[in-house]
Amino acid sequence: MNLLRRTREIDFREPRLLDSRTPGVPFQMTGSVWWKPRRARHPDIEAAVRRAVTQQAQAIVLTRDADDICGAQDAINADLGSDRLERSPCYSRLIPKVTLRLSKQAMVDALEYNRRSRGQL
Repeated sequence: MNLLRRTREIDFREPRLLDSRTPGVPFQMTGSVWWKPRRARHPDIEAAVRRAVTQQAQAIVLTRDADDICGAQDAINADLGSDRLERSPCYSRLIPKVTLRLSKQAMVDALEYNRRSRGQL
């Protein structure tokens, strides 16, 4: 069996909000995930895959300030793309490609928070 044929791709239907280290300023995560199904069945395998990626991405961005979008996004893609996510009985080889965004107001709030926390007012 050709394993490449078994690889599936799913998109995040709606942006996921991920808390950043900056209080009250979450990232908006979108993207897609390539994965391979395993033998065990799951009633909603795509939701389980999305949940695993979201949980791992959340753990990563909690260490990042909201004004460091590029750094946070690179950290997620590097960590999740390194095949460190645990295998599940239902899926393996999760390869996510995520994109982070902030609204204009969220970016203003993040910059203001960082200025205040560094005593630059």
